[in-house]
Amino acid sequence: MRQIEIPNLDVPWKWKNVDVEKIITDDGINRDAYKHIIESLERTKIIIQSVVLVCEGELYRVIAGKRRILAAKDTSITKVHALVIEEGAPEYVLAMLTLIENGARRPNPGVEAESLAEVMKGYNLKTAKDIAHFLGISVDDVKKRLKLLKLVPKFMNSLKKGDIKLTLALKIASLSKKEQRLVAAQGGDLTVKSVAKRIKDSRTVAIPSDFFNMPDALPVDSNTEDRQLDDIINRVKSVINNTKNGRKAQLMEVLSKLEESRCL
Repeated sequence: MRQIEIPNLDVPWKWKNVDVEKIITDDGINRDAYKHIIESLERTKIIIQSVVLVCEGELYRVIAGKRRILAAKDTSITKVHALVIEEGAPEYVLAMLTLIENGARRPNPGVEAESLAEVMKGYNLKTAKDIAHFLGISVDDVKKRLKLLKLVPKFMNSLKKGDIKLTLALKIASLSKKEQRLVAAQGGDLTVKSVAKRIKDSRTVAIPSDFFNMPDALPVDSNTEDRQLDDIINRVKSVINNTKNGRKAQLMEVLSKLEESRCL
């Protein structure tokens, strides 16, 4: 069995056989993500790669190897040989172990982003360059992962479950929280292109083609000015009534100022 290298993290740990049923798992992970592991376990009856757990009372939480544990629960395997961290270890130490284990395979970007945040906080690392040097990874990779922390919970959970890809997640993370919630509320299949279109549409106000067509020049007096201002106010109201996106509040503010000037 390949056992991962444990750095000097100053936390008590030991290798032990653990009952699979005592291990807490995230059942929200898509089964397709570990189907190949199930097929392997059905043939070999043993988990080849290491699993890292942390004690939580009489149960255990998975730090590294979630898919392997889920696959084990889907087969006849009842015990796993795991590296067990004693209860009370700091979260940033557990996050470090997750990052170390992830280095041996293709990691989940969402989990990795959260782990990076824990490590930065626990080890007092201030910048992407600091943590990149600390972990021996590229600054660009760190920046991309940290950008994912801007995702609203719905999209972060989808990323961690494997329901959305990294490219799409980064596109969504570039939006404001309000725009992300708007995209989430609309539902449907999401792609980078469809997200861009939805945001573009939400930022566009449908203004009638004749909105700026003012009446022919009239003699300038107070009554004429009032009529022209009334005409503009009515046009703005018409646009507001046909607007269902984030620009409505801005238009209402414009209307309020116009009506204030009408009363002068």
